[in-house]
Amino acid sequence: MLVAVRKSPFLQKLWVMAKEACTDAIARRAVKIFTAQFLWNAEKLELLDECQLAPLPPQLEGQVKDDDQYLVRAYYASRADFLITTDEPLMEALRRHNVTCERRAEFVRRYP
Repeated sequence: MLVAVRKSPFLQKLWVMAKEACTDAIARRAVKIFTAQFLWNAEKLELLDECQLAPLPPQLEGQVKDDDQYLVRAYYASRADFLITTDEPLMEALRRHNVTCERRAEFVRRYP
């Protein structure tokens, strides 16, 4: 199961991509697949509100950029197995604190 946060930068990027998809067949297909298979499927995606996020652990304060804190807070709130990102500095910071991270490309390649 994936976890996302309502009104997060991730979902905002999805909606921007959706608006641009009318002129881009590849983007249109990606948006359709993600929305149909994940966004509207409660068995595959848990959507959290900001108020449901865990606080950022004190040991990570100052090590995680403000823009990325929602990801880490969602990871802790959902008790996820790992965090998916493309952000190498974020992965390095989290791994120092025993947070398992995976690159998005690796995850997508092996996802059924």
